[in-house]
Amino acid sequence: MTESTIIDDLPATISMFREFADLGIKFSLDDFGTGYSSLSMLKKLPINMLKIDKSFIGEITLEQHDILKELEYDYLQGFYISHPLPVEKVESFMLTDDNPEVCECCEKLS
Repeated sequence: MTESTIIDDLPATISMFREFADLGIKFSLDDFGTGYSSLSMLKKLPINMLKIDKSFIGEITLEQHDILKELEYDYLQGFYISHPLPVEKVESFMLTDDNPEVCECCEKLS
């Protein structure tokens, strides 16, 4: 779900998220930082994953990537891993062990 979708009706969204969370459904908030939300809003949402927009944090450097690995972050996405691929190339990309663009922490995705 994107940040702008949530902000349109925050009270209703919070209520709906809580109901779904009670059923075991998990949410990922995408594109955080591109709209008008605040960090305090995040405290109110029962989200399981936050995807921060590139424009909010800039490019991930190799040093930052290494810090994220040390902190045991399980997921990383974006151009650091790969540029967008056509559907027919995704499977071979994910299954290639010697792909220099796939880091160790991202192997879980395969």
